[in-house]
Amino acid sequence: MSEKTAIDPPSLSIGDEFVVMTRNGQTRKIVARILGREHNPATGIDMVWLDRRIHRRHESTMLEGAVKWSAGGAISTVLAKEATVPEQDKREDMTARHIEALEARARIAARMAERRGKQAS
Repeated sequence: MSEKTAIDPPSLSIGDEFVVMTRNGQTRKIVARILGREHNPATGIDMVWLDRRIHRRHESTMLEGAVKWSAGGAISTVLAKEATVPEQDKREDMTARHIEALEARARIAARMAERRGKQAS
């Protein structure tokens, strides 16, 4: 029985006129021209429209450093970045059940990483 491996999201570099995307494990860079940008102050979402489609069907998240961008679009890629909220503010809005679920998820991820480490040895 094979185990599926998680695919790391592609990395982005967003400039004034171009976006450069690199997939992990590849040296080839994909370049797209920026057609437009928008910041919606009401929602806090930043959007960037590109002149071509650079994302694949399974690549809905891309990283620019530590910033997550969501990618979508059928003809060309549209990148969206939600407003950043400090971690402690996010945690205050969570219920006790949400916090327990996040802690359980972290414990499971740690166990899985530990098991993968033992299997590799």
